[in-house]
Amino acid sequence: MTTFGIVINPTSGRGKGKVFGEQALAEFAKHAIEIIDLSAENFKQAAKNAKEAVEKKIIDGLVVVGGDGMFHLGVNAVVKSNIPVGLIAAGTGNDSARALGLPIHNVVEGVAALVAKIGKTRKV
Repeated sequence: MTTFGIVINPTSGRGKGKVFGEQALAEFAKHAIEIIDLSAENFKQAAKNAKEAVEKKIIDGLVVVGGDGMFHLGVNAVVKSNIPVGLIAAGTGNDSARALGLPIHNVVEGVAALVAKIGKTRKV
C-alpha cells in the first residue's frame, strides 16, 4: 500500500485550501492511498512535521494542498531524499502548478494526476 503524507493550508486561495484538503482526503481514499495528515496550526510546525516524516521514511510521497508557499514547504521537506512531492493547487497565483502543468483548482484531476504518477515520478 502507498502512504502519502499530506499538508493542508486551510487559508490558501481565500479558504479554498480547507475545502480542497477535505476533498483530497476523500479522493485519495477512493484510490486506496493511505494518508498521514501532517498539517499543523502554523507553517513552521507543518514544515517540521513534513520534514520529520520524510527523514523517518514513514511516507512514500508528500502532498501539499495550497499555493506556491505550500509547494515550497513540500520541496524543502523532500529535497535531501528520494521522496516525491505532489501539489493540489488551491492558491491564488499557482505559479508552481502552472509551470509544472498540474491541474489548478480541480481536486479530482489533481489527485488523479498524482496517483497516475506513482512509481513514475520526474525530477524537476
